[in-house]
Amino acid sequence: MITIEIPLEPYAQQRPRFARAGRFTKTYDAAESAAWKLAAKLHMTSSLRGIECPVFEKGLVLGVRLGFFFSLPKSAHRKTMEVPAQWHIGRMDFDNLAKIVCDAATGMLWHDDRQVAHATIDKVRVAQGGRKRGVEISVWELPDYPEREER
Repeated sequence: MITIEIPLEPYAQQRPRFARAGRFTKTYDAAESAAWKLAAKLHMTSSLRGIECPVFEKGLVLGVRLGFFFSLPKSAHRKTMEVPAQWHIGRMDFDNLAKIVCDAATGMLWHDDRQVAHATIDKVRVAQGGRKRGVEISVWELPDYPEREER
């Protein structure tokens, strides 16, 4: 199992942008999404330095756990008692959060994100004074799918 932490505020993949180029239409990432992916790749590169990454191989079936830790907004801070960690149900859908991380990890943790067959996603607003914001990625190779009895 490989675990990597990216100390960036979680960010959701934006819709693709389109531009006309003569008779053709060009599709590209929004500038904010492209910048977040680049920063995440740089953090992954430094985290993987010196580690042999076995999950990169083509054909392996992978499991992923993505933890998205959002910072507590300043309006939620309290002076008398600290705010505990809680599930984050605000803006940013889990699928768009996972999409940007999986795209950034392509070529770093796996050959292609099609290799991911099992994923667990947590969206958490961190406690006041507790854990720092960021994204935690854990990747492991999945065993063969267990045979099930016919019903």
